[in-house]
Amino acid sequence: MLSKTHKFTGGEIFHHSNDVLVVKYRIDRKITDHDMLTQRDLRKELIGDVKHYPIIDMTDGVVSFTEGAKAWAAVNEESYKVRICDVLLVKGAAMKFKARFYTMMYKPITNTVIRTSMKDALEFIENHKAANQ
Repeated sequence: MLSKTHKFTGGEIFHHSNDVLVVKYRIDRKITDHDMLTQRDLRKELIGDVKHYPIIDMTDGVVSFTEGAKAWAAVNEESYKVRICDVLLVKGAAMKFKARFYTMMYKPITNTVIRTSMKDALEFIENHKAANQ
């Protein structure tokens, strides 16, 4: 199993702990379907098909996705089976609003929460695990 930060064309992915992956997308280009598939392949290298909590770190600014990439992230059945709950990590009210808008428009099939600090995101995950044992 790999354990360091791994870069891909759309950003980077880090295996934080047994069941937590942190994904940070680039803000200087649109994230594409290809980027999403590459991210999936890296996830499989890092943890296989283990159920996990992805933290999508968007604290560096606005991340742009193609329509296909947004839809893939929201409703991909293969990915859904291994994602326990998506945690969108944002900075500021505007990004929080944009993240909420995404969840309303694309209706992700994975439970999705929005947090504004890594500490809050990790606390949410620990509380979620405890409540669902």
